[in-house]
Amino acid sequence: MIAGVAVIHLPMHRDVRGHLTELFSRDRPQPAGFVPAQWHVLASQAGTLRGMHAHALHDDLKITLAGEVVLGLKDLRRGSPSEGAGQLLGLSGAAYKGVLIPAGVAHGILAVTDSLVLVGVTLPYDGTDEFECAWNDPRLGIEWPTAPRLLSERDRQAGSLADLLAALEPHQPLWRGPGS
Repeated sequence: MIAGVAVIHLPMHRDVRGHLTELFSRDRPQPAGFVPAQWHVLASQAGTLRGMHAHALHDDLKITLAGEVVLGLKDLRRGSPSEGAGQLLGLSGAAYKGVLIPAGVAHGILAVTDSLVLVGVTLPYDGTDEFECAWNDPRLGIEWPTAPRLLSERDRQAGSLADLLAALEPHQPLWRGPGS
């Protein structure tokens, strides 16, 4: 597991009507002090890949509400115990899990089926904290289960992982763990 990435199991209280699941409560401690400043929903058709994206200033919390996705992660934080590690997580709307992604961890979401993903961020979107690299850069070390069918123009034109690392360099070290 990548240091600082937290997977939060969100129990579903099921009955014949469906389920009730508490996603967030100000009365419950949030992972790593996560305090959302904005929420948005990603609706994706099967075969869509969003990413790889990284942020230097804000953390993300992603919860798959419907469908199935694969979340790709790459730790770009200098000094992190998992610096350089890549990881894939399968997520499904059938069992809610929140995934906390700290600043400096690149991430991409591949929609295996049509999907809805709820995203909380610790800073409102303004475009200045958006960095990207090509989803298939071999230096990512991420073996996606399939190639995407749908990519945004931004993701199609994304540069290399080396370009992303250069863009993040002024913000390093991004690792905020114990002793940092």
